[in-house]
Amino acid sequence: MKVAILSLLNGKQSRYWKFIEQGIEAACGQFQAEALRLSPPFEGANEKQISAWQVKAIDEILKDKEVKAAGVAWQDGRTAAASLNKLADAGIPFVTFDSDAPDSKRAFFIGANNPAMGRTCAYVLAKQVSFSGGIAIDSPSLIIQSCIDRITGFKDAICRYRDIRIIAEVGGDDSLSAMQATAKKTLDADGLKGVFCVSSGSAKIYAELLKQRNMAGKVALVCVNADEQIMEHIKNGVIHMAVAQRPYSIGYRLMDYLYQIARSGIDTVLRGIPTSKMADTGMHQVTKSNLDSYRETLRKTETA
Repeated sequence: MKVAILSLLNGKQSRYWKFIEQGIEAACGQFQAEALRLSPPFEGANEKQISAWQVKAIDEILKDKEVKAAGVAWQDGRTAAASLNKLADAGIPFVTFDSDAPDSKRAFFIGANNPAMGRTCAYVLAKQVSFSGGIAIDSPSLIIQSCIDRITGFKDAICRYRDIRIIAEVGGDDSLSAMQATAKKTLDADGLKGVFCVSSGSAKIYAELLKQRNMAGKVALVCVNADEQIMEHIKNGVIHMAVAQRPYSIGYRLMDYLYQIARSGIDTVLRGIPTSKMADTGMHQVTKSNLDSYRETLRKTETA
């Protein structure tokens, strides 16, 4: 049973993606399945480069006549339908993982509930700013569906608090220099009491600036994803909370579903999928109080 998996990054570029790959490898071993695995071959690529590479990678999948199903984490939501629907049109059922493409012909999505993560961050941030004052939303990407969904969920929840106002919604450029410039400008905004970072990349920049300016604890900071640096900032009280995904589970369940689709057909598999078309892999709320137990969970995953 051969399937294809198209990723945004690989394990050498990201610890998060390393965990996803470990899950894929474990499932491949259990089901004795073969996977054509495609991930960007270059380091330090920007959104435009990754997007262009992914469009070409779809053609590589289509050339392999043994592929019976595909899993895709797509970069640019604006091009998702035009590119991904080529798979379905060629008779290759596909699912999305990590980042969804709801406007495409994908069968369903596997990963954390991104709108729910945004809502969770909103509830926590609202409490940290005592339910009043100015807050900012920062997202290095405005085209990746997972980021868009987190922002949507955050706004849906934060609007319930009449005395909280969004005074800055920034981002759209994932280069280091741009993220640094954006964070500096945002922290200079009058009346800023809290920041929601859609990804850990920008959150680390905000955390370092808050430390440099002696503003840690004065401006609340919450984010999505928790790598080692984020966890250190949580330990030191600079970041109040991070919502972490379960990448190993994403990888394992992705390969499991692809194997089942290749073996039994997409219609059979869809009978077990919720009407939301989401196979939710869950999330962790990581705070100072549960940081040690979360680190232990990661350690067990790495040594499994």
